[in-house]
Amino acid sequence: MKYLFYKIILTATVMLFILIPITTAFGQNRSSSDTTATPGVPKSVSPAPLNLFGRNVHLGIDGAVQFDVMHDFNSVGLDPNENFENEFITGNIPVGGPAADRNNRTGFSPNQSTLSMWASTPTRHGDFKVYCRFNMTKLVIGTQFQVYKVYGEWGWVKAGFDWTLWLNPDAVPNTLDFEGPNPIPTPRFAQIRVKIPLGTKGYSLCLGMEEALADMTLPAYVSPLNKVPAFIGKLVYEPKRAHIELAGLYRQLNANGKDINMSVNGWGISLSGSIDTWENDNVIFGSLYGEGLGAYIDDTQGFGLDAVPNPNDSTSLKVIPALGIWFAYDHWWAKAWRSTATVGYVELDNAFDKTPNPAGTFHKSLYVSANLIWSPWTAFDLGIEYMYGERVVTANTAINCNRLGHNNRVQMTFRWNFTAKK
Repeated sequence: MKYLFYKIILTATVMLFILIPITTAFGQNRSSSDTTATPGVPKSVSPAPLNLFGRNVHLGIDGAVQFDVMHDFNSVGLDPNENFENEFITGNIPVGGPAADRNNRTGFSPNQSTLSMWASTPTRHGDFKVYCRFNMTKLVIGTQFQVYKVYGEWGWVKAGFDWTLWLNPDAVPNTLDFEGPNPIPTPRFAQIRVKIPLGTKGYSLCLGMEEALADMTLPAYVSPLNKVPAFIGKLVYEPKRAHIELAGLYRQLNANGKDINMSVNGWGISLSGSIDTWENDNVIFGSLYGEGLGAYIDDTQGFGLDAVPNPNDSTSLKVIPALGIWFAYDHWWAKAWRSTATVGYVELDNAFDKTPNPAGTFHKSLYVSANLIWSPWTAFDLGIEYMYGERVVTANTAINCNRLGHNNRVQMTFRWNFTAKK
């Protein structure tokens, strides 16, 4: 299988150099606004709207057909019997045992193909918008169609199913891999929020609630119980060339069983943003810290690391402190060529861990990636990305005396973009 991967890389490289002479010709017909355009609900649309029931309604559809070729030189996936993982999740890098022996594997995935639809009409209280996005990323292994996002907006109010309100969407780096850097909080929850413009130019206040299910490690006779939603507050600053958010999070974690009722508070703070540097370049940064954030951080979702039974008192819960930081830089080499370099780091406190774990219990991880993307015209992207990741497990759950696992992955992406508006 590894020779197949090398053949694909060699063929794509030859194609790249054959087509280089026409790159400039295509690039000259491409405006700077084309290079920065991304799928989603546009801030403004120029085509004439439809007239439905006496109202002007703008409609749009956009998306992409994407095909990824990935090769792991080491291994990702904690279960030795599972197939190839389509996303580079550093929290799933094995540190030893049979899972770590599955190296030099190649995988193919159309999962990042996406379809979005939206409609918008102006009202005296602000635009009324509805938005829906579909993709095939429900499973890390295999392909399954899903409704990825669906929400409505009216003036200050937004409600539906989307990325957590705690996330700053402008602070998500432009990686080819779907997962992206390990600390970013990208779970999706049912939610409602209001965004209130403040008097000072460029500032606004976001307040909201979301149904963030608790992710805890509990005895078999105890179950998690959601009593109240998570509460989010954000101060947003949006000058002409930046988008910066200072966010706070509060959630209550509950668990109950026979004659047991446990509760503990989780919280978090985050500072993140995107700042334009020169021309089309920009820098992205983010940091977060708090307790009970396992369900929010990309690398730790699903591992039961919001909270655990107190090792000194089994009738109470102990929240797990967590730290995450990430940094990325977008650089345009020419109108048709761009790159993004990204680094991320996550660390969880490990003082709670007293029991063995066959796959090792997460302690910290490192993510590094860099890519090169060629866009000869708006409708097509060809890119290659290198990723490196490390996972460290707690001392009490080392596997064959190993605490560190790592992986190197290369991904080639072919993406056909489309859009239509009315």
